Amino acid sequence: MISSAPWYVSNQTLHNDFEIPYVTEVNRINTNKYKNRSTVHSNQLIRTLFNSSIDTTTQTVIAGRLSPIAKLQ
Repeated sequence: MISSAPWYVSNQTLHNDFEIPYVTEVNRINTNKYKNRSTVHSNQLIRTLFNSSIDTTTQTVIAGRLSPIAKLQ
């Protein structure tokens, strides 16, 4: 968005004046929407993505490398 504001106007002022949400806020909202949609998905694998009861003690090896989930443990 182009506002023609002088260089010394802060981003916070621009966000407040134009009622533009911060990227982190948009990301949080969309992530929550995705999680909510995933819990009722027809595919069982997608439904279990955000299930806290998934056993993460085993390491998954894909093409000879650890999966990103296994690296986080």
